[in-house]
Amino acid sequence: TLPDITAYTQENGAKITGSVLNAGSYSKAGDFWIGAYESGFQLNEENLYGVLYPAGTKELKAAGPYELTSLAPSVNYDLYLAVYKMFDNGTYFVVVRDSKLNVASGAGNINLSYNSEGGAITGKITDYDGKPILGAYATLKDRTTDNYCGLATTDQNGAYIFYNIAQGEYILKGSHSLYAVSTVVNVNVNDGAGFSAADILMSATAMPPEIKPVIPDITSDEDTQKAYDLTQHETDPFDS
Repeated sequence: TLPDITAYTQENGAKITGSVLNAGSYSKAGDFWIGAYESGFQLNEENLYGVLYPAGTKELKAAGPYELTSLAPSVNYDLYLAVYKMFDNGTYFVVVRDSKLNVASGAGNINLSYNSEGGAITGKITDYDGKPILGAYATLKDRTTDNYCGLATTDQNGAYIFYNIAQGEYILKGSHSLYAVSTVVNVNVNDGAGFSAADILMSATAMPPEIKPVIPDITSDEDTQKAYDLTQHETDPFDS
């Protein structure tokens, strides 16, 4: 038999409250999104901004107070603040910008900060024959902490894009249910430096011998692919 499952509501559940802070009035490409996961839950492309996994979520157009409700009492949660945007073509990106771990349900004044505009990454995910892969994830990990911190989905041309990534060093790779192997790209992101360009190759099996599994580091100053200027780019790059 299946175990009993308790559904919590605003009436019988706990809540966590606080504020999203943006002291520098930094711009962002999308909305703020807050997700609460049971403490210790490991984020990946299947559960970040998922429907089933966060115990509570909240979206905000701008910085300000938030309230997560209908949480299980006597449970601790990890809270993540992300920037999220859905584009007109159905693709989207999510980038984690702050977190508070092991927060007790019922806690108040749990503030999350958005403290820079950050930088951006754009590129394509293709197979090694150059064919674009629709519906793939470009996944982002912090190279220092190895923490999973973002995803972006691809369009029919294999194109993906991230905005508002905090300055730092990242590991970028592809993920798709039909492709087992991805090249890995090391990307350095600098605040206000425009777009870093990083293409990803994927294969259903092992990469052919001529494809190296690791692509050399790419920094924000190396516009090796098509790049965009954050201050001038006013339309989605997928439209071009």
